[in-house]
Amino acid sequence: MTSEERLAQIEHRLTTIEVTLWGQHGENGLRSDIREMKRKMDMILRWVWVTSALPPLTVGLIAILKFLGKL
Repeated sequence: MTSEERLAQIEHRLTTIEVTLWGQHGENGLRSDIREMKRKMDMILRWVWVTSALPPLTVGLIAILKFLGKL
């Protein structure tokens, strides 16, 4: 195997790795998959934060209404 063939193989391997990681134009590949997964996890965390905050807010509102004599 000549040095040109080895160089061509190394270049092909590097190109394959680059396309796998970054994608052809940034819209595919592992990097965009990770970005999409991060966006979905952020959405789930926001939902969890809101739903976990609702019961204490409800209890506080009921306590204020009872204190004011509205219930």
